Amino acid sequence: MQITQEEKQGIYKEYGGNEKNTGSMEAQVAMLTREINDITEHLQTNKKDHSARLSLLKKVGRRRKTSYCK
Repeated sequence: MQITQEEKQGIYKEYGGNEKNTGSMEAQVAMLTREINDITEHLQTNKKDHSARLSLLKKVGRRRKTSYCK
């Protein structure tokens, strides 16, 4: 499921301080978490979708790297 522009702005406002602060670490981790949850939900119904599984692993790795940066 695609994330709408309003949902993105809500996440950025909640975790980044305002809608335009897309570069903060907290906002990026929150967006990656949302995308990971969407892909996980997709994989529960489509178990053989290997490209989605690969993108899930990439996003989890990117979130792990981003959350350790200071």
